[in-house]
Amino acid sequence: MRAVMYHYVRTPDPALPHLRHLHTDDFVLQVDHLDRTEGLARAEDVLAWLDGGGPLPSGAVLTFDDGLVDHHDTVAPILAERDAWGVFYVPTGPYRSGTILDVHRIHLLLGRLGGADLLARLRAAAASEGIDLAADDRWAGRYVHQDDRPAAEAKRILNYEVRDDDRARLLDRLEADLEAEGVADRPTVDDVYVRPDQLRAMQDAGLTIGSHAVTHR
Repeated sequence: MRAVMYHYVRTPDPALPHLRHLHTDDFVLQVDHLDRTEGLARAEDVLAWLDGGGPLPSGAVLTFDDGLVDHHDTVAPILAERDAWGVFYVPTGPYRSGTILDVHRIHLLLGRLGGADLLARLRAAAASEGIDLAADDRWAGRYVHQDDRPAAEAKRILNYEVRDDDRARLLDRLEADLEAEGVADRPTVDDVYVRPDQLRAMQDAGLTIGSHAVTHR
């Protein structure tokens, strides 16, 4: 048994031309390939094993992080067509606060602007807000696997090198600038995450909802 983890699964969105995602068609190909070559693990077998009442199951366990709207709109119907199971790990913060988590605000800004533009805007916003972006060597190894170096640097700065309150200020400033330029309205929680009623429907359909903590930290 092995787990295969996914995040964004969707068709390209012209409003987010740089968003890192798996195309829906490629997800279908992957699921069918896994089913054909090693099989997809069944919920009852995995849950019995976790409870200590069964042998280690064979096959792939499909897991999906962050409670993204893609998982209801795109993934769940594909799994239903194949009578396949998945585990969906959901952070509770957005449902409690009514706001998008910083990690996903960063994804959306990168998806809209691309790495180079976001990094330039980030540095300008930091200078305007009086926020120091001096590099911290502790985080130098973060995102080194990503081929878009400006995007990796912007993510490292925002996710690791600035304080929480400074990150929030910077993201507020970047989003406000885009809104003022007429480039994009600020997204809402329902634009990004599965709604509670949709989560219940997914659970009722046999999918498993798991905890992804509160704020994704």
